[in-house]
Amino acid sequence: MLVPEPERHLQRDLTEPILAQKAADFFSTLPAEGQRRMLSVASPHALQWTMGPNPWIGLSADEFKSALRWVTGSPQRPVDYRCPFCRKPADKMGVHAVSCPISGAAAREHYVVRDLHAHLWREAGCTTEKERSPAAFPGLRPADILVHNLFPSPPAAIDFTLWTRLQDNVDELDQVVRYKRRQYTAPCESEGWLFKPWGADAHGGLHPGARSLTTMLVKQLAATGKYGGPTEVSNLVWRAISTAVIHRAAAQLARHVPPVPECDDVNADVEPEEEA
Repeated sequence: MLVPEPERHLQRDLTEPILAQKAADFFSTLPAEGQRRMLSVASPHALQWTMGPNPWIGLSADEFKSALRWVTGSPQRPVDYRCPFCRKPADKMGVHAVSCPISGAAAREHYVVRDLHAHLWREAGCTTEKERSPAAFPGLRPADILVHNLFPSPPAAIDFTLWTRLQDNVDELDQVVRYKRRQYTAPCESEGWLFKPWGADAHGGLHPGARSLTTMLVKQLAATGKYGGPTEVSNLVWRAISTAVIHRAAAQLARHVPPVPECDDVNADVEPEEEA
């Protein structure tokens, strides 16, 4: 029996090493924040929010445009400015806007991700509880959502982390996930729960543990047949979760655009307004 020779792609074989070298050369010229952005948006499923709508969550037109500028490293505003919320100097690229502690986005966007996951797990046939603590450790709250009926697994205590610090060129998200695993695994096991940390960064990249959990969710939801076959369900779920993750940055950036006139000049001597 004749064995056919493997198909050869001469042009691809010649160009791939050249393109890879050009990409590496370009990557080396980027500042630390640019390198982190490139690694994040190149990770699996990070840009699924650009691939089409989903039934559960979306972005406004302004949020979508701000998110596109954010993931491509394009300026959000023509010049640096003074933040209209905390009155501190803010950069035109949007790094401060995404992580501003005064605007109140941290808790709000955390709930967006938590509530979407709770809804999707219920759609997949599970029951969920929000903000649960182990009985023996009432001061801890490792379960942003507690998911039951994960056959054959015990209940899963899922903790969500949306990491927005972009100053250091280290994998801080992974360090946070490891820290939470050390802190919460034993208390959860004492309650018969399986602790599952879930993390994502400000540019949309998901921690490997988050991707693993989402894959489990896709399989369980696909088994219900509610939203079509496995491929359709996979596309919809990944789009929804990717949208929820980028929503934090998109919402924050959109709130800073269009520019607030009295905050345009970063050098202006603007004092914080006194509360009435």
